[in-house]
Amino acid sequence: MSLETNIILSLLDVQLWIAHHRDNSHIQVKKQKLNSSPYSNKYASVNK
Repeated sequence: MSLETNIILSLLDVQLWIAHHRDNSHIQVKKQKLNSSPYSNKYASVNK
């Protein structure tokens, strides 16, 4: 492979890794929000 091909492939790999990483972090944040809301409601009712 030529140097240009290697550079393009490595850039694509980085973009894919970043996109995959970003998707995973969004999923984790959504899960945390879903998990935290019932708990916060329980604590709110206890405090009242």
